[in-house]
Amino acid sequence: MKLGFLKKIFGPDTANINSLVVYKVNSFSRTGEPFSVRENPFGLKNMSGNVAEFCLDFYSADTYKSDSTAVIDPRGPANGKEHVIRGGSFKSDARDVRSAARDFTKTKAWLVTDPQMPKSIWWYSDCNDVGFRVVCEADSSM
Repeated sequence: MKLGFLKKIFGPDTANINSLVVYKVNSFSRTGEPFSVRENPFGLKNMSGNVAEFCLDFYSADTYKSDSTAVIDPRGPANGKEHVIRGGSFKSDARDVRSAARDFTKTKAWLVTDPQMPKSIWWYSDCNDVGFRVVCEADSSM
C-alpha cells in the first residue's frame, strides 16, 4: 500500500525501461538511433519499442480464445484484411512495448495520403511507427 501511494506522488521508476526501450516517454515523438538504448541481456537493441513489428499473421480478435494451440504457435486465421502488429513503438506507453502486446494494422486509415491508384497494400503512407524485423540465423559452425 505504501509503495502505491509513493508512486502516485513521485511517479513510477522508469530508469530501467528508459535505458532499454524507445517508447512514448523518451522518444521525442520519433524513432531512436540504436545508440540511444543499451543492449538487453541477449545483446540485442530495439527489440521492444522504437517501431512495432508488422507480422505475417492475419488478425483475429479471438485467435487466443478459439484455438488451444495458439499458446504454442499463434498463427491466426489463414486469410483476412488486417495483419497483426506486435511490440509497441515510440508512440506506445510502457505497458505496450512488449512482445505480447498485440494490435492490428489499420489499412484504410494508414492509406489516406497514398497517391497510388489503386492504393498500395504494403506502403502505409500515414503510419510511421510500424516496421519489420530482419531475421538471420547464426552460423552453427561458429
